[in-house]
Amino acid sequence: MFFDISAATGLPTREELQAMASVQRRFGLTFSLHTPLDVMLADTNPERRREGVETILQAVSLAEPIAPRLYVVHVNPPPTRDLPGWQAKVRTSLEALLKAGVSPERLCIETLNYEFARLEPVVAELRLSVAVDVGHLERDGVAWEAVLQRNLPRTRIIHWHGVAPGGQDHRSLAHFPTDGAYRLLRILREEHYAGVLTLEVFRENDFEESWRLLRNLWSSRRR
Repeated sequence: MFFDISAATGLPTREELQAMASVQRRFGLTFSLHTPLDVMLADTNPERRREGVETILQAVSLAEPIAPRLYVVHVNPPPTRDLPGWQAKVRTSLEALLKAGVSPERLCIETLNYEFARLEPVVAELRLSVAVDVGHLERDGVAWEAVLQRNLPRTRIIHWHGVAPGGQDHRSLAHFPTDGAYRLLRILREEHYAGVLTLEVFRENDFEESWRLLRNLWSSRRR
């Protein structure tokens, strides 16, 4: 299992990426790339879908100096009607990314605030990977264990974080249910998960606290 740190930053310059690449080589780091959030791969307007594809490809190209292992992609939610039409639009956009040279194994579709089962047929058909956001599933009251178990063979990234009182997101794991944390680590251990586990927190103190908790949880391995 690889551990990853997610950072909240603006779009980096080439110079900043070169500096990151230098640090990467020095310390033997690996990176994953979260592509822009506001792309519309399933929009009814084909021009907006094309722009979404191009935006993702630009991000992939920009990040070449740090050689990301994986690319996380958002697919905008389905409409209340015409699920097959939405799936067809998503399929076309994702196929365009693959035709442009993005490896299907490195292309991770993230679970968002809609039923991911609606997207799973397209993911399976194109043999894509999945990024399961356990923190958001827990926040939304979704049975994250079922989503994870169903998609675990394709899961390359797991996003994990807590939600503080008042709904503040991407906070320390101190705000994630302890029993749920043990269950998650047990699943990953028993299933020999070999992907990335991202502590998706954006503050240094939240990371430090999460890292301490994670080490304690992992070492205790409560059943």
